[in-house]
Amino acid sequence: MYKNGRIRYYSSKFVIFCLGICFVFYITLYKNVFSFDKSYFLDISVGERSARQQPPRRKLILLFTPFFGAKWRDHSTLGPSSTYFLEGRQTLKDCEVSSCAVTYNKEKIMEADAVGFHARDMPSILPAKRTSKQIWFYFVLENPLNVFINDEGYANVFNWTMSYSRNSEIYTPYGKYILSSKIPNNGFDSFDLATKDKKVAWLVSNCYATERREYVEELKEYIDISVYGLCGN
Repeated sequence: MYKNGRIRYYSSKFVIFCLGICFVFYITLYKNVFSFDKSYFLDISVGERSARQQPPRRKLILLFTPFFGAKWRDHSTLGPSSTYFLEGRQTLKDCEVSSCAVTYNKEKIMEADAVGFHARDMPSILPAKRTSKQIWFYFVLENPLNVFINDEGYANVFNWTMSYSRNSEIYTPYGKYILSSKIPNNGFDSFDLATKDKKVAWLVSNCYATERREYVEELKEYIDISVYGLCGN
């Protein structure tokens, strides 16, 4: 009996000692691993550079199609806007947004974050591959009546539109009006418009736009309109 009691006594001491060791080990591990400073991960080295020093990834914009047969940067139709389509980062050198770059290299389509297509230069076959996060935008300057597209073939293809319409994701107007603080003096004498016998002139050569032609015909019921151009009278 005495021998068994001593065995139980020393066994309990040994268990308490082991629990104490485990407790100290746990506290030490917690302080060194779970209570690390946030900079521990920020200073992890990647090659010769620190992860903290890695610059943000630039967004790449691929202009996939031509613009009326030419590169977007070269076509005169875009006027001053053509400076927005220079390759690389030149486009954004004077812009607050500096994390984007432009390319015309179709081989980089899987690297691109956004891909642009011009309505009049659409390819017969669209690229077969695209990333899940890639934005495809459809650029059109013309009125929809003047753009003939395959609506069914392009269903659910494009994410954004780029046009003169204000509800486009990328609003691209032909120009803009700025209200002047001063009335310009063009050297013309003032005259009374009420004395004129011809009050409205319309210059038009596209005779196939039915909606606007019908609108003018309806307007003629209330006011005389002089029509000039190929569709003139």
